[in-house]
Amino acid sequence: MIKCDKCDEEFELKVQVTKYHGGIEKSFLKCPCCGERYTVSFTDKGIRAKQYEINKLRDKLSSAEVEDVDSITKQIDVIKNYMRKNILRLRAKFEAK
Repeated sequence: MIKCDKCDEEFELKVQVTKYHGGIEKSFLKCPCCGERYTVSFTDKGIRAKQYEINKLRDKLSSAEVEDVDSITKQIDVIKNYMRKNILRLRAKFEAK
């Protein structure tokens, strides 16, 4: 459950998606009581591909040899930093409109 900042009603966490041109997607939550929207994130095709790559690396990590764990973890961190920067860039671009 999540509590709406606007009307104080609690509601189930249900992420919705709005698609924009160029493969950009906005994920958000919407209060069913008052309609207030809360942006979760913006993604594009590149970010979604990196999310998939992280999932594959996490799968690999679960069965990795001890000596490979640091390398895989560093790869995940690099990808997360890339994603974070690009998500913030998209958010700034689309919320400025």
